[in-house]
Amino acid sequence: MSLLQKIKSSVEGAKNGWNGTTPANLVTTKETHEQAEIPPGFKKGEAFQQYAKKVLFPDPPYILFAETPSYQQTTERRNLGALNPDFQFKCISNNIIFWVEAKWRQRLYENKFEVWKNGKGKQYHAVNNDYPLLILAGLGGSPSAPESVYLIPFRDMDYPSYYFNAMQKYQIELARMVPQNRIQELCNHVS
Repeated sequence: MSLLQKIKSSVEGAKNGWNGTTPANLVTTKETHEQAEIPPGFKKGEAFQQYAKKVLFPDPPYILFAETPSYQQTTERRNLGALNPDFQFKCISNNIIFWVEAKWRQRLYENKFEVWKNGKGKQYHAVNNDYPLLILAGLGGSPSAPESVYLIPFRDMDYPSYYFNAMQKYQIELARMVPQNRIQELCNHVS
C-alpha cells in the first residue's frame, strides 16, 4: 500500500468514526528518523568542519561561541542557526570575534573555488557587517585531510567563486593551528 493510499484510508477511517489512534505505518519515530541516511555532500561538509574545529581552531586559544547544527539536528527541527556560517570563534589573545564558513572541494571548477550558491552571499554580507567572516577553503585530498587550505576574508569576495591565483596569498599551513596574529591580520585586512 502506497503512502497516499494509507493516508486516504486514514481519512476514510476518520469519516467513519476515528478511534483516536494513528496507524503505526504513518508515524515517523525518532528511531526511524535517526536511521535516515545523511547525503554524501553533508557528510563531507561535516568532516571538514570537524577538521577546522579540532585542528585549525582548537580550544584554547579559540573559544567556540556558535556552531551550526548538524544535518541530523536540522532535519529533526527547523533551526535558524543553520543559516549562519559554520562557526563563530573568539580569539583569546586579542579578543577578536569572527565567523568561519568552512568549504571543502575536491577540485576547482574552471580554475575557481566555488564558495556559495543561491543568494547565500547576501546572508554572508549581513553577517560580515557585525563580525568579520573568514572563508575557510579546503582543496583536494579528503575533507579530514585536505591537500591545501586557505583562509580568505569575505570582504575580498565579490562573486560566489574565487580564482585560484587570488587564493594563493591566503594559504595557511596544513594540520596546524591558525596563528592568532594571522586572524588579526585577516580580520583587520583592508582590500
